[in-house]
Amino acid sequence: NNINAGGGASKGYGLIVASTADPIIRNNKIHGGTSPDCTAVQIIDNGTDPVFHANEITAGNSSGAVCAISLIGNIAATIKNNVIHGGNSMDITYIDIQNATTANSLKIVNNSIVDGTCSNNVTGFNLINSKPVIYNNIVKITSGMILNSMAADGASVPDVSDNWISVTSDTTAFSYGASNTQNQPVNFDANYRPDAAGTYAGGFDASSFGVTNDYHGISRTAPYSIGAVEVN
Repeated sequence: NNINAGGGASKGYGLIVASTADPIIRNNKIHGGTSPDCTAVQIIDNGTDPVFHANEITAGNSSGAVCAISLIGNIAATIKNNVIHGGNSMDITYIDIQNATTANSLKIVNNSIVDGTCSNNVTGFNLINSKPVIYNNIVKITSGMILNSMAADGASVPDVSDNWISVTSDTTAFSYGASNTQNQPVNFDANYRPDAAGTYAGGFDASSFGVTNDYHGISRTAPYSIGAVEVN
């Protein structure tokens, strides 16, 4: 499916998940649109524990603020093997999580988070009273804050050491695959992945999180490559 929020007067949402079921959402192109305030995917706790797998998610193109994925509440979701792009905006948040208070129930594993074009503030993970697992992801932005975590007790700060994180341009460790711009307002490099000859082709064993296949459905080989695409 190709899901685009379009342009509204105030807020735009590409996809909202608020059911009591546990859907598997995979192989979609989801765009937050062009409203002044855009969110590509919003998941609201209503007893839902969805799995997001192998989607191309663009936060939006906006004069205001955009967010690729927003999760609200104590959700036991799994976000895996997605390519997440910031789009073009004044403020970009890639993943915003609020009140996911049960430790390790929300899992963000083997995603490729790719730089957008931003004129003001960029935040990779914005966590408010939340304790997710963040593991084996590529997080590559040219400027901004990778992790912003706020909680009264300070206990919600996750360990993000087992990820590849860069706030500078690095063209040696990672390379772009074939560009895919079909029905996308911005260039979207679907195969953003580690260079096969580089250090990051071998990452960490994330088999316990159910990421045995990559973005393309190819079986992963331990240790799994960091990000959405396996190169081993």
